[in-house]
Amino acid sequence: MLLMSVWLACLLSAFSLGPETQSAKGEGMRLYNIQHSTAALPYLEQAAEAGDVEAMYYMGEAERRQRMMNMTREA
Repeated sequence: MLLMSVWLACLLSAFSLGPETQSAKGEGMRLYNIQHSTAALPYLEQAAEAGDVEAMYYMGEAERRQRMMNMTREA
């Protein structure tokens, strides 16, 4: 039931985005999925600022990946 609610929320938020914002989200997701998290951030941020929950999540994940890459072996 929870998974269905999350899916529905993502679906509804996608329809509420304008075409330019949806395009930015698509580019951000593409970059994120090919391991270019840092490059994806500006695109995901545009969609996140428009209220897209999925973009907010992946933006957080991209920032987390970026912090993990900057850790030393000693850390």
